Amino acid sequence: MFNTQNGLAMAYFLAGRNEDASSWATAATRQQPKFVAGQYVLAAYHVMSGRVD
Repeated sequence: MFNTQNGLAMAYFLAGRNEDASSWATAATRQQPKFVAGQYVLAAYHVMSGRVD
């Protein structure tokens, strides 16, 4: 399931729908915390939105 969630996160991120990307990347990361690709999308979202704390 987390692969699908990560795929949706990446698609939304590339489409510029960053809030949706964040939601799906968060879901993927919760399903599989060690899955790095989900963390990449989430990190990219945070950088694009200025949330680098």
